[in-house]
Parts: sequence; C-alpha cells; structure tokens
Amino acid sequence: MEFEEIKSCIVVILLGIGNKERIDFLKMDIEGVEDSVIRELFQTGKLNIIRECVVEYHHHIEPKEDSLSQTLKIFEGSHFGYQIYSHVGIPFSRGKFQDILIYAYKK
Repeated sequence: MEFEEIKSCIVVILLGIGNKERIDFLKMDIEGVEDSVIRELFQTGKLNIIRECVVEYHHHIEPKEDSLSQTLKIFEGSHFGYQIYSHVGIPFSRGKFQDILIYAYKK
C-alpha cells in the first residue's frame, strides 16, 4: 500500500473514533495497514479507549517483513490480553502470506 493510502486509512479511523470516551468493540480488516493504524492509535492514546477488538492481521503481505511481534507488544504494553487464530497449512513455507485473527481485550 502507498503511504498516502495508509495515511488515509489512519485519518478515517481516527475521525470515526473522534472524541469518544469509550469504544466497546472495533473490527479492523484493512489489508496490510494494521501495523500503522495500531501504532497510531497507541501514539494518540486512542487505543486506551478500546475495550475489545478483532484485527485481521495480514502477515507477510510483503514476504520479507515480519512485524507481528511489534503489534503484539503494543497490545501487551497497553494492558490487552489476546488470542490468536490462524489456519496453518502444512508444510510450512517461508514468507508465505497468512491471515491471522487477533482478538484483543482489555485486562
């Protein structure tokens, strides 16, 4: 995704959240921009108002990029617990695209 498209996604989500004091549930399926949006929600303090979320995380959209751990560290540092689900095909293949569902919830 191009930088301008990523920036647009972030702006739309932040505008949607606006000045709300609490969001009970957020579903995020934004085709590979999850890392940027979650990082922005964290940096702006908006992640703290979310109680639960499901993120469809697109792992290895870019086969050589591994950043899932950074996203999970943001959730952990923001006092979220989480569960992860993914269908894993056997045999494993390096850099293979994978959809991962992350259910994150405030502790």
